Amino acid sequence: MTPKIKLSYNKTSQSIFLTRTLIKQRRKAIGMSQMELAQAMGKSQSWVRDLENKLKQRTIKPKYAFQLKTILKIA
Repeated sequence: MTPKIKLSYNKTSQSIFLTRTLIKQRRKAIGMSQMELAQAMGKSQSWVRDLENKLKQRTIKPKYAFQLKTILKIA
């Protein structure tokens, strides 16, 4: 089973669950490197690496979840 990351994308307690694999696949599908995604997010490359590869489940702040969803064009 692929680990999931809970990404809350607004303040009305709605959330979307994305797998780490989906995040990585979407990033690659739009031709972005981890560094480019990190720069677009205002984060470090290691933050993106950890997001895609760490085994432990992680909750991301709503502002980053929405930004990630927008950049990666995840509906």
